Amino acid sequence: RELAVFAEKYAENGIESEAKNTAEAFENMGRAYVHMAIYEPNLFKFLYLGERPISKPFTADSLSKGTNSHELISGISAQTGLSEAQAARCIRNIVIYSHGPATMIATGVLRLDENEAMAMISEAAGKFSG
Repeated sequence: RELAVFAEKYAENGIESEAKNTAEAFENMGRAYVHMAIYEPNLFKFLYLGERPISKPFTADSLSKGTNSHELISGISAQTGLSEAQAARCIRNIVIYSHGPATMIATGVLRLDENEAMAMISEAAGKFSG
């Protein structure tokens, strides 16, 4: 149980961004998942594919409700002209989209170099927010 709490905090620190703007922060969320899958696949599997003792199943809407989600949602809304509901859906979509390749990378099903994986995330983020 303590390991799960520590792992979640560690992962949250990796996902939180030092981005210069919200569009960049939005894209960095997806990049962080893929980065963890490439460089820390066991942690990725423990947090997102395993049976954590403190986890509860996600709902589609809960995926956009992380630590700094309100600030991110408001920022995306302000920068893009999307409503906050649309911005929240964009966050949900990038989390779901990036989870697919990250899972495949972490489990060894897909081999991509980091640049190729990050290009996929950047392209998806542009489509979801634009």
